[in-house]
Amino acid sequence: MKLFLTIIFHILFYGQVIAQCNWYGVEVYPEERNISCNPIIIIEGFASGIDVIFALENSDSLYLKNDTSQIKLKVKEVCIGQFMVAQIVLIPERTLTLGLEYTLIGGKLPYRERLHRWNSLEKKSEPIKYIAQNSPSTSLPEIASRPVKIENYISRTSCGVSEFVTFDYQFNDNSKCLFKANVKNLQTGRTASYYIWPDKTKLFIGHGACGGPFDFEKNGLYELQLVPIDAYGNLLTPTDPVKFRSPK
Repeated sequence: MKLFLTIIFHILFYGQVIAQCNWYGVEVYPEERNISCNPIIIIEGFASGIDVIFALENSDSLYLKNDTSQIKLKVKEVCIGQFMVAQIVLIPERTLTLGLEYTLIGGKLPYRERLHRWNSLEKKSEPIKYIAQNSPSTSLPEIASRPVKIENYISRTSCGVSEFVTFDYQFNDNSKCLFKANVKNLQTGRTASYYIWPDKTKLFIGHGACGGPFDFEKNGLYELQLVPIDAYGNLLTPTDPVKFRSPK
C-alpha cells in the first residue's frame, strides 16, 4: 500500500507541475537553503518550461550573486527527457565562500519564467537564495546492493497514461543524493539520461500522464545504469547495467 501511494505521488507531482506550466513550468534543485561550497544546481523545465532550459543553455548570465561578488554558473550538461521534460545541470566557476548567502540569477527570462520559488507561508514568489556550507559527508556515496526490479505500474486516465518500473536498492550515504539514470533500449540502441531523486530505497523509472523522463515501447527490452551523485557533487562509478522489460 505504501509503495502504491508513493507511485501515485510521483504521478500527481508531474501532473500537477505540468498542469501549471501555462504560468510557471520550471523547478530548481536543490530545494534546501544550505548547499555545498561546490554545488550542483539543476533547473528542470516541464512542458512549455522546456523552452526556458534551451534559453538558459545559451545564456551567459547565469550567476550566484551576493552583495560583494558574483560567480558565473557553467553548463555541465543538458538532459532532454523523452516526454515533455528537460534539465540543465550547472556548476559554479569557482568555490563559494563558506557562510555567505547567494541569490540565483537566471539570465534574461520572461517575468513569469524567472527563477523564483513559491513561499507557501508568505503566499508569494521569492528569489532563490542559498547559504554555502561545508559538506556533512566525508566519504563517497555507495550503493550497497544492485537495483532490483520489483514492480510495474500502469494507469490510464483522461489525461493520458502513466507508466513506471519500480526498483529496490540500498544506498549508503547520510547526505541527500540523486542519481543520473541512463536507460538504454537494447532493441534500438537509443539511450536517455536524466537526473532523478530516489525515494529512500525505491527508484521510479518512467513518466506520469503529463510528462516524465523515460518512455517505453511495447514489449521493449531495456537496460538501467545508475550514477550516484550526492548533493555536493561526489560521483561514483556507474553501477552494473540491469536489464528489464517495459511495463506495457
